Amino acid sequence: MEELSVVGKSLTKVDAMDKAMGRTKYTADFDASVLHVKIIRSPHAHAKIISIDTSKVEAYPGVRGVVLPDDVPKKRTGYIVCVDKYILPVDGIVRYIGEPVGAVIADSEEIAEEAMQFLDIKYETMPAVFDAEESFKKDCPVVIHPNKKEYGQPGVYLMGSSMEREIPNACTVLKIHRGDTEKAFKEADLIVENRYTFDGGSQARPELFVMDAWIEGDVYTVRAART
Repeated sequence: MEELSVVGKSLTKVDAMDKAMGRTKYTADFDASVLHVKIIRSPHAHAKIISIDTSKVEAYPGVRGVVLPDDVPKKRTGYIVCVDKYILPVDGIVRYIGEPVGAVIADSEEIAEEAMQFLDIKYETMPAVFDAEESFKKDCPVVIHPNKKEYGQPGVYLMGSSMEREIPNACTVLKIHRGDTEKAFKEADLIVENRYTFDGGSQARPELFVMDAWIEGDVYTVRAART
């Protein structure tokens, strides 16, 4: 069998020493003259946006602009479990506490933070469901995604994940089947049944999702974080 240069070999990670010695630079380490963005988030679990007045924010010294739902593409984005997500709510409805509603762009993080306080958003609260078990029922009275049956399939499949169309408040459903469960139960000396939950997160990520970008002439450069 032909000897391969990588497969079956113990290789040294090329950037291991720099990371171990603290010499590696991440996106946030670069000191550049940049604008800062602060995200405006919904305080409601389910509400209709009635109006947004940005006049005081735009007049605030150091603010360069405000981004609202009408300023972004009306296209669904997401990966596996968030395939029905918009960048900002395009239908005027917020569906969870903390959902992005807009963004303030300013000369510094502090200015953006201060200016956000002057944004006037009026909401009309709508019924919400706060129990996970209740929200997964097919006849749940609060439907978060009323047009879900019109969605296309997820662009990426993970171990058999699929779009769940019959449960209005569920998006992607993942079912894992391995081995003969019934046989294992019959032969087991002890069966322990429980329900387990975990917080979402990215494994082995040394920094947050960070990027910066700049324009030089007709060249637009984006520098993004990598694991």
